[in-house]
Amino acid sequence: MIAVLTESVTLDRRAERNRALLAAERVREQATREANVEYSETVEKLRERFELELAEACERRRRRIVPAQRAYNAAVVAAESTIDTAPVKNLG
Repeated sequence: MIAVLTESVTLDRRAERNRALLAAERVREQATREANVEYSETVEKLRERFELELAEACERRRRRIVPAQRAYNAAVVAAESTIDTAPVKNLG
């Protein structure tokens, strides 16, 4: 009788332990799922913000560079148009 009682208690404890482990596993899975969703949403927002800021930085760069490049090109054309096109005499 004692062996049967001990076996019954052991089976009950094992079943209780298994229920607790399964419950803990469900909590862990839910927490992991929620954390992964939150992480994905955060990464998506950061990427969107990064892309927007990158586009703005490119536009600011373009607005600064294009006028300088145009001014340089105009200066080169003006300088080239003033060069004497007569043949250079050989002084030697």
